[in-house]
Amino acid sequence: MMKLQELFVVLFLLILYSCAQIVSPSGGEKDVFKPKLLNTSLEKANNELRIQFNFDERIQFNDWNTNFYISPPINNTIEKKIKNKSLLISFSDSLINNKTYNICLNNTIKDITEGNIIDSLNYLLKLNNLHDTIKFSGKVLEAKSLTPLKNIWVVLHETSVLDSQLFKKTPEFVAKTSLDGYFVFPNLPNKKKYKLYAFNKTKYFYDKTNIAFVDKSIEAGVDTFIELFSFNSSDTTYYEHDSTYNFLNDSVQNTVNSKIVINTNLLTPCILQLFENETIVHEEYFDKYPLIIKNVLAGSYQLKYIHDEDMNKKWTNGNLQKRRQPERVFIYKDKLFVRENWDLEIDFKSKN
Repeated sequence: MMKLQELFVVLFLLILYSCAQIVSPSGGEKDVFKPKLLNTSLEKANNELRIQFNFDERIQFNDWNTNFYISPPINNTIEKKIKNKSLLISFSDSLINNKTYNICLNNTIKDITEGNIIDSLNYLLKLNNLHDTIKFSGKVLEAKSLTPLKNIWVVLHETSVLDSQLFKKTPEFVAKTSLDGYFVFPNLPNKKKYKLYAFNKTKYFYDKTNIAFVDKSIEAGVDTFIELFSFNSSDTTYYEHDSTYNFLNDSVQNTVNSKIVINTNLLTPCILQLFENETIVHEEYFDKYPLIIKNVLAGSYQLKYIHDEDMNKKWTNGNLQKRRQPERVFIYKDKLFVRENWDLEIDFKSKN
């Protein structure tokens, strides 16, 4: 039997061992907040403009050369420097006094600890008392899939500029799309008209492939939002109607009674496609109403509409030289859930 003195020794050693256990420090909660802009200051000195941005934490650059721009574009060399919690940019004071400049810092700054990026930060530089600065915004989508396009240059040209001069002229104003395809011009003069283009390029000059354009000029203060549909002029693939896209062979079609009835203001002729997991499983061509897809198997589907404006039974690409837009594509907002031997009726309306 263990003596009382030995028992005290064992207990003492156990307590000493438990006290000596090394526990890793928790380090506190992870920083998930992006830097917050506290204030800015503008200084003119020695023919130079200096703008300082002060944040609530230490910062660093994030892909500056890709994301930074000034609109209207300037030829001046931009100097930049970060010191602790402040960003300082400077350039020669040769800006036009009757214009408001948008200094875009979207995605150019992140914190120094966790790399949280400031995704939206714009500074409007006004060199006079202009009060007629107008906001105009929009979204750029891929014409066939309607996928929002990020990092796309959107430019405004004078209405006198010809399409053939796009490659030689510097735009009046520039913007770049966000991760979800949106762009904004926050500094347009009121009632002035422009030609609007968008393309994918490291700088705002058309690369002769991906482009979007608007048929008519836009007017600041009148037009407020627009969607652009980008197409690849070298793309030779088409959504061509193919009657082989069908659920069943003729011998068993009559046993499947489910159908989809589509009430719509969309125009005919058109191609309707049902997708299952991004694969076309059924397709029909309609040259007149009603739009009824018959013999549909039970399941869940995505519905796509293609307006066959030129009646060639395929999706037709755009062409800038011919001023032809790509044929419009619409995707129904919800998934369609079809039950066996059941009719599904939907409203598929377009707002534009």
